[in-house]
Amino acid sequence: MAVLAGKIALVTGASRGLGRAAAIELAGFGAHVVITARSQGGLEETDDAIRARGGEATLLPLDLHDGAAL
Repeated sequence: MAVLAGKIALVTGASRGLGRAAAIELAGFGAHVVITARSQGGLEETDDAIRARGGEATLLPLDLHDGAAL
């Protein structure tokens, strides 16, 4: 079901918990997911899960608490 095909979703905290689950589900509905988290390893694991469902993601290792990083 690609109800979000052609859409882009930004998900923060995507390396675990609700952020990870949301990213995987959004990708499953066809969105290209831009995922951010502090942990590169966690992002890669989420990306693996997204790709396993046929989705696509862009990974951005980023600490949103660090204003200089933005």
